[in-house]
Amino acid sequence: MDADQKDIVMTSIRLKPDLHRELRKIAFNSRRSMHSLLIEGADVVAAKYEERHGAPISLDKSAAPLPAEPVAQDK
Repeated sequence: MDADQKDIVMTSIRLKPDLHRELRKIAFNSRRSMHSLLIEGADVVAAKYEERHGAPISLDKSAAPLPAEPVAQDK
């Protein structure tokens, strides 16, 4: 195992068939892998979190817990 692989966490994702098909089309048309599209999406979510909360996501166990996202209430 390479040193870089020790820093990688394997995970799986479940997608609705229509979304999966759309991502496959995007990947094919842009000559990218679906994996790279999903990583791009994860980066967008992390950047959005940082923008809202003013700090990157910290996985340091001594850090304060992550604040909860406000939940929209249906009226």
